[in-house]
Amino acid sequence: MKNVVIIGGGVIGSAIFHHLSKYGNNKVTLIEKDEVGQQGATSVSGGILRCFHNSLSLTSEANYGLNFYRDIAQKENFPGNFIQTGCVYPVHTQSDFDYVKELAIKYKSIINIEIFDSDRVQELMPFINWSNYQGAVFEPDAGYLCPRAASQFFIDEGSNAENTVINKTKCLRIVRQYRNVIGVETTAGFIPADIVIVAAGAWSGRLAEDSDITLPASLRVKAIQMASVQSNVLRENVIPAFLDEVTGAYGRGAQEGGLMFGASYNMWDIDPNDFPTHDELQHEIIMKECKRLFNLPDIDSCQQIRMFDCYTDNDRPLVCSSDTRGLFWATGFSGGGFKFAPYVAERIFEIINRS
Repeated sequence: MKNVVIIGGGVIGSAIFHHLSKYGNNKVTLIEKDEVGQQGATSVSGGILRCFHNSLSLTSEANYGLNFYRDIAQKENFPGNFIQTGCVYPVHTQSDFDYVKELAIKYKSIINIEIFDSDRVQELMPFINWSNYQGAVFEPDAGYLCPRAASQFFIDEGSNAENTVINKTKCLRIVRQYRNVIGVETTAGFIPADIVIVAAGAWSGRLAEDSDITLPASLRVKAIQMASVQSNVLRENVIPAFLDEVTGAYGRGAQEGGLMFGASYNMWDIDPNDFPTHDELQHEIIMKECKRLFNLPDIDSCQQIRMFDCYTDNDRPLVCSSDTRGLFWATGFSGGGFKFAPYVAERIFEIINRS
């Protein structure tokens, strides 16, 4: 039996903990600097579960996650619900519209997907004011689920006498001997380990630097900002999840007439340990676009949602081994980690078993 330490209690680390506890013959310890699911991208994620991507492999991996979450949401001990709303991807140019039609044909055997012209989109969603677009991709099976609830479920299901979670414990550095991992130094002392999995999100790069370890790819931390909006207009309609790659608008409906809405935000290389919780200028940009897109004359209430996420320099997450024997990476998911977490957990398990 080997000692496995997972660094990070977001949804990625929690999913890995669950999978290794269920299938691996190891002693698994997860350490989290705060509380599971309460910091980083997982703590504020809208939990959108959608599958349509430009890549067939990403579409398949996201579909695996969607089905996985739908299954666990039906369990009596799951602290949340899967809300099926569908997801809309507006397409603005004819060339892009022709392209997504070709993709839809390829993906038909994998996911439930429909292509709507602009008239059909307007008929189904007259309350949304997309302008200058040719049509949209519609994914009817998409929806959302609470990432914090999923993270806690993974932890509860995986925990036992051998597999444990240590909250309020920060990993200071990964300890190596020659080219082998031997453990991690934490604020609670040294924890021996044969295998260390870094799922620390925005803190992964700093941890690698403090441990004098070279990452397989550069990591950058980017700010994320959304608004949680309540309005009478929203209460009268079912709001699907949506993603407009041209304008940068994205979000989903919420229960009781709510809407989570975000806009493109180009703020990079921030320090996750010194991150301001308020950006009024970006909030004004978000609200202006939100009011325009949803034709909102008034808003009952609004709350800022601000956090950060970790990106790689090539926009491909790190799910791999390293030059150090026993060290593995699961980070850099660019805001999309939640839907991929079940697949990532299985993938890390496979990589460890091959090493």
